[in-house]
Amino acid sequence: MNPTTNYNDRLVSFIWDVADAAADEAVRDAGEANAIDNFAYVFDQKLQELVMNRMDRNSDQAVKFMENPELRGFITSLIRNQVYDRIRADAENRTPAEA
Repeated sequence: MNPTTNYNDRLVSFIWDVADAAADEAVRDAGEANAIDNFAYVFDQKLQELVMNRMDRNSDQAVKFMENPELRGFITSLIRNQVYDRIRADAENRTPAEA
């Protein structure tokens, strides 16, 4: 097995594992109520918390995420934008009774 492919698969799995931040009520509320710049204050903190909580499952990726500011910034921005877009789309698609 190609170790690079295996690493990439683990990294993608790690990214999707922490992308469930959108399920957090405080993150959803911040996404619905704020522009993305202000949403980042809530989301970025939650993402780091999720990474730390998943250290036992993805320790190699979590360590790389925490120790490499360039990688952390890239992944955080990527996931933040996707989560924000998903929250905003979900909010727009809700009926007034669901809000």
